[in-house]
Amino acid sequence: MTNLAAFTRRTHSCVPRRHSWRRLFSTALLLLAALAAAQPSAPAPLLGTAWYPEQWPESRWEADLQLMQNAGIRMVRVGEFAWSTMEPAEGQFRFEWLERAVALAAKHGIVTVVGTPTAAPPAWLTQKYPDTLKTFEHGQKATHGGREQYSFTSPRYLQFCRRITEEMAKRFGKNPNVVGWQIDNEYGDTSWDEVTRHEWQDWLREKYGTLSNLNEHWTTSYWSETITDWSQIPLGTADNNPGLRLEFRRFVTAMYKKYQHNEVEAIRAHAEPRQFITSNFMGWYDAFDHYVLSEDLDFASWDNYVGRGHLKALDNGIVHDLTRGLKRKNFWVMETQPGFVNWSPVNNALDRGEVRAMAWHAIGHGADTVSYWQWRSALSGQEQYHGTLVGADGTPVPLYDEVAQIGREFAKASDALAGTSPASAVAILHSYDSRWAINNQRHHQDFDPEELLRSYYRPLRALAQQMDVVNPMAPLAQYKLVVAPGLNVLPAEVGRHLIEYVNGGGHLVLGPRSGMKDDWNALWPERQPGPLVPLLGGRVEQWYALDEKAPATGQWGNGAASIWAEQLGSFGTGAETLMTYGKSNGWLDGQPAAISRQVGKGRITYIAAWLDETTMRSAAEWMLRISGVQPAFGAVPEGVEVSRREGNGKEAFILVNHTKDAKSVTLPRAMSPVLAGGEPVTSIELPPRGVEVLRPAGGAAISQNRPAASENTDLYYPLAPDAVPRDGVPKGEIRGPFTLPSQAYPGTQHTYWIYVPAQYDPATPASLMIYNDGQAFMAPEGDVRAQFVMNNLIYRREIPVMIAVFINPGRRPDQPEPNPGDWGDRDTNRPTEYNTLDDKYARVIVDELLPALYKDYNLSKDPERHGIGGSSSGAIAAFTVAWERPDQFRKVLSNVGSFTNIRGGHAYPDIIRKSETKPIRVFLVDGRNDNRSLKPDGTYDQTRDWFYQNVRMQQALTEKGYDVNYSWGIQRHGQKMLQTVFPEMMRWLWRDHGVSTDVHDMVERSFNGAKKQP
Repeated sequence: MTNLAAFTRRTHSCVPRRHSWRRLFSTALLLLAALAAAQPSAPAPLLGTAWYPEQWPESRWEADLQLMQNAGIRMVRVGEFAWSTMEPAEGQFRFEWLERAVALAAKHGIVTVVGTPTAAPPAWLTQKYPDTLKTFEHGQKATHGGREQYSFTSPRYLQFCRRITEEMAKRFGKNPNVVGWQIDNEYGDTSWDEVTRHEWQDWLREKYGTLSNLNEHWTTSYWSETITDWSQIPLGTADNNPGLRLEFRRFVTAMYKKYQHNEVEAIRAHAEPRQFITSNFMGWYDAFDHYVLSEDLDFASWDNYVGRGHLKALDNGIVHDLTRGLKRKNFWVMETQPGFVNWSPVNNALDRGEVRAMAWHAIGHGADTVSYWQWRSALSGQEQYHGTLVGADGTPVPLYDEVAQIGREFAKASDALAGTSPASAVAILHSYDSRWAINNQRHHQDFDPEELLRSYYRPLRALAQQMDVVNPMAPLAQYKLVVAPGLNVLPAEVGRHLIEYVNGGGHLVLGPRSGMKDDWNALWPERQPGPLVPLLGGRVEQWYALDEKAPATGQWGNGAASIWAEQLGSFGTGAETLMTYGKSNGWLDGQPAAISRQVGKGRITYIAAWLDETTMRSAAEWMLRISGVQPAFGAVPEGVEVSRREGNGKEAFILVNHTKDAKSVTLPRAMSPVLAGGEPVTSIELPPRGVEVLRPAGGAAISQNRPAASENTDLYYPLAPDAVPRDGVPKGEIRGPFTLPSQAYPGTQHTYWIYVPAQYDPATPASLMIYNDGQAFMAPEGDVRAQFVMNNLIYRREIPVMIAVFINPGRRPDQPEPNPGDWGDRDTNRPTEYNTLDDKYARVIVDELLPALYKDYNLSKDPERHGIGGSSSGAIAAFTVAWERPDQFRKVLSNVGSFTNIRGGHAYPDIIRKSETKPIRVFLVDGRNDNRSLKPDGTYDQTRDWFYQNVRMQQALTEKGYDVNYSWGIQRHGQKMLQTVFPEMMRWLWRDHGVSTDVHDMVERSFNGAKKQP
């Protein structure tokens, strides 16, 4: 119910919120299987609706739920606006009615998502505690009678929110019919009260430390803006310093994350792990950074409304993909339009068939659930005219039959789609910092950063038929093409990440206004594109807001720039001019409008103008062709959208005809129509607004864009079942970070975290496992997720109870901490520590780290119970520690080990053969598509061939009689193969841990502690 075209907030718009999912849809399937046998199983994807039982007599519930069941609705969201019914007076909680509603829904095969009601506080609360009300920017206090009238920083309001949420979690956290929770509803309003002002100033004090630091970054000598006391910093962003304005948006994000976490924490304390937590976002809405808020959620959700007019598939699709990119996993459409809305200037209804097309459009982009707002409108209230599925009298409206058709089709497509998600070779980078920075200083009233993103997305999505929208710091190696239009704020860390992507063979395309600003919203002194200038071999000499079009010609045809154009300069380092400006304002005449430069196997391109639609399509065709990207499906008629979902060995294509005319589609090969049924076909007819789901005949994959073995081979390694949290498995604790000053490398320090399993008993010595590049091994959404694997394997007794240490490479205090996307080779002591064949790093582990661990934990001193592992340089470092100190470490886990000629590591096989055999056990993993390096002159360098050198290691270890195992796959240089094999590596390395056979040892026999013998 949110007008996503205008992006305005309406307090009268009753938009229920979406809920996050911890186990994705498979959890709901398992839950429903446990319900009464008479209930129908829920399809994947899931069809849902927002239901408000508190608004209707209880005698009416049964009839409503029966109509839902008949329509194939298998999920209801309840409670998100029912605070006054749940707590009619302070401290008086009434949940019995909601428990009955949940139970009755379950009898109809319908699961429930419970919404926390904090978006609409009751009148008794705001009347008694007016400090909980928000203050508008002009100073007026909000009043009761709408929603979101609360102050998001009010300590008292946070206390009330936590209390009602905790009471709900106690009642419904173990309810078998509740699958998840939605936090609040479409939050985003700011309060301009004194509490918020003090929070803002304290937040800045904590971030900057000193006023001199803040003044330096904000260049406050300009206009005498120098701050001499923290209390002088104003609350607000209008016409203020660019640094302040950007930080204010980040502050609002931090406060909303705190607000959200307050309720997430209350739920997690009482809810079963199977219950997910989400919140329903609003598409392009940018009051806060949704990537940050999504960190606390199990998956993202959003509310998808068209408003006036009709669905524009490409413009709507980018928001689906943006939402999927928040967590880089499938999402839910928690609310969507049932025909029409009530808040648009003209509330026209979608055409017959358009609601169905819109639902399948969402599924194609990665939605696992489509839920309608709302089931039935209240007889009064601000949204009486909003579309529903049943009328005020409780009987179906005309749209009901179309939604019922969707329900039947979702059930029919369940097998084809369950466990699948979109996968793309193309990504577009999206940054809230950049959107905020540009919108604060547009320089041209029509320079809309969202429209700039759409101008690239439309032709690329139409041609490639698959797109991802991700954060600039997301993993990028899987993409052949990464496009970054308007990446205005480009911190040095992001610059390094993008340079690594290009050096790894990717094609990076930058659009206008990219790389203007640093992390503080200050201009880069290098000019645009900031840290990427050396990589590009050129820069922006000057930018121009255009009041008249500027012609541009070149490889992409004859076109024109409008709104914005930049003059590019080349340094003569191989940059190729793709487009040139024609006669314009004199400054641009004859100057480059787009340049591109080959960098090894990679490429970087800069498009310096906002190009017209026709030229932009030609540019998109060039980008895809030169990057080696093929359509996911093949040619289709204009107006037909193709989406691909794959996973669990399955591939499915969703075709949606968004036009009012019938379309004939020729298939790339024989496929089976899922919705129509029948034998495989080579062509299909799509009626107006028609939909079909296709599976390759015989189950064979048909995607022309599926990477060849020499390219995206990492996609073939699924996440192992033991790498995800399991219901009932006790969770270990990650403690830290801790800092370890180094004597072996004076002036450096190591950051590390300690994993302590739930089964650790200080009275019993534990085993020890150390992971180099620790941030990559413990990243909760990374490729390894070592703590989750250890939770599961320790619980099942497949490895011993062990403490684990995740240690990062050493760095000076002034150097940045590496992260999973930046290993630290350029910024830390990693190359020296990890790749040098001496005992210095072993001294860090044995002489510096172990004493610190022994001080706080009861660890076994037996070297057979000490293991160490790593990837790439971290792997050779792990082997070196065990090689130098087998008296302390005898188990080595090596993934894509750099036993290559970086600092002489290729000598290890010969060293092993010449040396006395040591008591070391080693598991090696590498892929045939690992780095197989060429010298600068193009000749092959065997000493820099990662796979060849790993094979040599295996052969040398085997010849000398070592206990060695290995797995040669097809992965590239990374950790993707560990997604699949890491649990088995741990089982093999620790296969000889002690097992008790004493019949009286009930601790060993039981998962729950000692029990008496019967």
